[in-house]
Amino acid sequence: MNNAVPAVDQQLADLVAGKDVPAIEAFVLARLFELFVADPGALIQAIALLPPAALERSPQLQVMSGFYGRIGLADGAINREVMPALLADGTPAARDSAWLRHWIQLQELLAHRFRADFAAAREVGARLRAEVTAADAEGRRPIHELAAIAMLHVGLAELLDGDFEQSLRDFEEARILREPGKPDVVGRDALVKAALVQAATGNLHRAEATLRRAERIPSPSESFRRFTTATATMARAIIAVERLDPDADELVAAALEHGERDELWGFAFLAASRQATASGDYTRTLDLIHQATLHKPMPDGSFVAISTAAAHARTLLMLGETEAAAEILEHC
Repeated sequence: MNNAVPAVDQQLADLVAGKDVPAIEAFVLARLFELFVADPGALIQAIALLPPAALERSPQLQVMSGFYGRIGLADGAINREVMPALLADGTPAARDSAWLRHWIQLQELLAHRFRADFAAAREVGARLRAEVTAADAEGRRPIHELAAIAMLHVGLAELLDGDFEQSLRDFEEARILREPGKPDVVGRDALVKAALVQAATGNLHRAEATLRRAERIPSPSESFRRFTTATATMARAIIAVERLDPDADELVAAALEHGERDELWGFAFLAASRQATASGDYTRTLDLIHQATLHKPMPDGSFVAISTAAAHARTLLMLGETEAAAEILEHC
């Protein structure tokens, strides 16, 4: 007999299937951020089933109901309608003001990041970091469930824009800020992203140790487990390539498959391009570079722009085209 408690997303699915609206409202409010991490799409769909009165009672539900699909407008601007006015005069209730301010900043950060405007995302992230990590006169910080999630996304913006050291600090801060006594919804993700940075910068033993730590933290859902496993696969692919492990081909292929639909695709590219260059397959390296520059965003100064340029220059040097390589390096 299996007495295991179903994952949080499955518990929500069961409530939605039963159409018990009061139970859905109570469960969503009690497990809001756990659900947001586990399966944000299912969370938004469940909130859509609630009556207007439920949203009027809860600033959190009001904010979350407008989260998915409306942050960015067709012209690339941020949809300011998603920034909610929770009281008649447009100000949030005092008890929720920090939470709401941080949530709105997180929405802005995500809007910029999803458009690959990493510099703008980092600017918003710097403000969010300053607020979330600030201590009061008694040394206390405004810990709430959103704080840890916010710092995870702040760190990801730093990572994508190429500031690996800051991203590692932010990922560690995310783990510190999680609310005691509640499920750890950021620890696994923060650790696998940290392992990715460590692998990319050559700290292979540390990356492996970090991945082992991540594996010990339960996932709030199967979809979240697959998500973090994809990131971990990219880290393992880089490690395997650097060590010339026999399973490098398999891991690189898996990393590239994950990278097709992941913001962290640049790390799959990194593993694949290093593998091709190390094996002397420069045609393969140049093809990877061509496909990346043709189909992926390359913001100036970002990790992907720099790593792609470095791979291109290194390949040209191997082919004896020193002037072309020097020109690329001069502009990256």
